[in-house]
Amino acid sequence: MLSSKKKKNNKSSILNPLKDPPFSTVLRVVRKTFEDCKTVRSILRGFNVPIDERDVSLDSSFLDELQGIIGRNKSFTLPLVFIGGTYIGGAEEVKRLHECGELKKMIGGLPSVVGSSVCNLCEGLRFILCPQCNGSHKIYSEKTGFRSCADCNTNGL
Repeated sequence: MLSSKKKKNNKSSILNPLKDPPFSTVLRVVRKTFEDCKTVRSILRGFNVPIDERDVSLDSSFLDELQGIIGRNKSFTLPLVFIGGTYIGGAEEVKRLHECGELKKMIGGLPSVVGSSVCNLCEGLRFILCPQCNGSHKIYSEKTGFRSCADCNTNGL
């Protein structure tokens, strides 16, 4: 439930006030979660401000970071949006704040993005297939056999 008080994150000092990430996923296994993340992404991009989105399905370190912020044993539903170190809410809260004009006020102090903010190489996903292991996360050597690739994450990105 959304209250008039902002929900404070007890570890807000580790967040960058201009680049607080919406934690989300492009994983389409849970349709509602995917659609909610897509909606929030669209709303935030409509303000033409820098967004540092962290997709927990692409890199487990993002999930570790999120659990460090909200607590390891707490359950959550994606997306989660932070602005200036303050937890804003999930999809419903962001939609509600956008519809009533409050989100625009919260984002008002952020700088505008000039031009396209989407990388041509990764298309905004922040990851590309690892060129060392071709996305397998395994490297073969005749001396040692197969080993984990040191250049990418567990998804080969």
